[in-house]
Amino acid sequence: MNPVLKALFRMRGARAARQWDQSAAHPRETQAELLIRIVRANSHTEYGRAFGFRDVSSVKAFQRSTPIVGYPDLEPYVERMLQGAPRVLTGEPPIMFCLTSGTTDRPKHVPLTRAGLTHARHVSSQWLYRALLSHPFFLERSVLCVTGSASEGRAPCGLPCGSVSGAIHRAIPAPVRRLFALPAVLADIEDYAVRYHLSARFALEQDIGFATTPNPTTLSAIAEAGVRGQEEIIRAIRDGVPVSEGAFALSARAAEQVAQCARGLNP
Repeated sequence: MNPVLKALFRMRGARAARQWDQSAAHPRETQAELLIRIVRANSHTEYGRAFGFRDVSSVKAFQRSTPIVGYPDLEPYVERMLQGAPRVLTGEPPIMFCLTSGTTDRPKHVPLTRAGLTHARHVSSQWLYRALLSHPFFLERSVLCVTGSASEGRAPCGLPCGSVSGAIHRAIPAPVRRLFALPAVLADIEDYAVRYHLSARFALEQDIGFATTPNPTTLSAIAEAGVRGQEEIIRAIRDGVPVSEGAFALSARAAEQVAQCARGLNP
């Protein structure tokens, strides 16, 4: 990695880590302050007005005014947000809806705001800083970063619905993304057999120094795909192609996505 870029990571991460440590030293006060900040920021929403967020000034006041709810209680509000209704659950408009696999028969839609994405990046920044302190050279090699798709469809209002890991991945600066072993389009391939095979193929061609994924069982699936398809993977690396012709029965969309993975490959 570029030394200047690594120094920038350290500088930003050190600041984020200091803030994190200061907050962690006083968890009860930090959580209470965060709760009131969230409540006040959303006091003018439909949900906030219904439960008197404007008058909430303490944790106990919040507990008295707001019922304990599950996703089914919030789903009618989320459905209205999916249709484009403003200021329903969040004062800040969502930028996408994160899909959860969950345990129900259909995925839950969780609205993600720009502030929420910024917070996720802030947490990632201080984590990266701590990782660099422990392992100074871990970004000198390729990174196996496995994410879900940031866009698995569109809500009626036009916003994308997809994986939060995919959204964070897309928000990472381009110089950092160049370290990643897997092409970004690979996360959008719907056929998991093809996706895992290609993940193994790209990972095995490079010198991987670091692996990250929201679900660790994914790494087992990629390893198994690498064992099953080892001869095809060796052939594809030799020929400088993502997969050999005819190795998979691909849909037209999948064939186009696989073709995008070919950019930059050489025999």
